[in-house]
Amino acid sequence: MGTTPLLNSGRLSPPSAPSATRSTLPCHTQPETTRKLTMIPDRILSKIDFGGKDGCWIWTGAIVGGGGYGATRWRKPDGSWGQPQVHRLLYKLTVENIPDHLTLDHLCRTPACVNPDHLEPVTNRTNILRGVGIAAVNARKTHCPRGHFLAGNNLRKGQGRRRRCAQCDKVSSRRRYLKSKEASSQ
Repeated sequence: MGTTPLLNSGRLSPPSAPSATRSTLPCHTQPETTRKLTMIPDRILSKIDFGGKDGCWIWTGAIVGGGGYGATRWRKPDGSWGQPQVHRLLYKLTVENIPDHLTLDHLCRTPACVNPDHLEPVTNRTNILRGVGIAAVNARKTHCPRGHFLAGNNLRKGQGRRRRCAQCDKVSSRRRYLKSKEASSQ
């Protein structure tokens, strides 16, 4: 490993050594997470733009899949090679292991960001509901398209987790009934 400047950024900043390098910072004076950051190879650190907007550390290396998340080759504990997502790898190396039932939520909403301070382990459901997708948008709705409040006695559960307005259901049921009654009398 060569020497890469350690950067001041949240929990990973070295204590009072802004111009220090890996080789000049004694391990016993660094916070635990910074000591772990110094273990990351230069080949990974060299692909991070530490000057991103709002403190984001933008991954400039390979982006795989359609989500915009960075990936790199990494040797697994069993000796085989894998291609983990970089934000997950840095979180594991600098903060803690991610429990199996949790996923990392990008609090900054930037998939290419690998700053561990911008990541939070949450359940998949929480991660989805915090987002901007269809499920999250629908979950935040408090009123139906006709303006009726979606709560209490006016809320019906449809298929899956779909919520329906009881007042609108009554109106549409009445309409269907009258239409079928009219068709049968002709």
